[in-house]
Amino acid sequence: MFGKRNKFITLSWTSASSWEYKGSTYIVVANLHKTSPQHVEYEINATGTLSNFFKDRSASLSFANKQLTGIIPPKQVQVYKIN
Repeated sequence: MFGKRNKFITLSWTSASSWEYKGSTYIVVANLHKTSPQHVEYEINATGTLSNFFKDRSASLSFANKQLTGIIPPKQVQVYKIN
């Protein structure tokens, strides 16, 4: 696989990873809980604007000051790009 992968610490019911590739950072966040939304807060070593990678999917997280934060609904995976 091309690029550099970073795995974040898994928080109780969430898991996230990022890939750095060609000057952009791609982030995948998953809520593994069946019924409860989960609050997430990950420090990301990137600068730029956060955009939803899949435009037709929900995006509930925000990015500011190198922090990806928000609430992710149950059983949901969200994919973002920072560039």
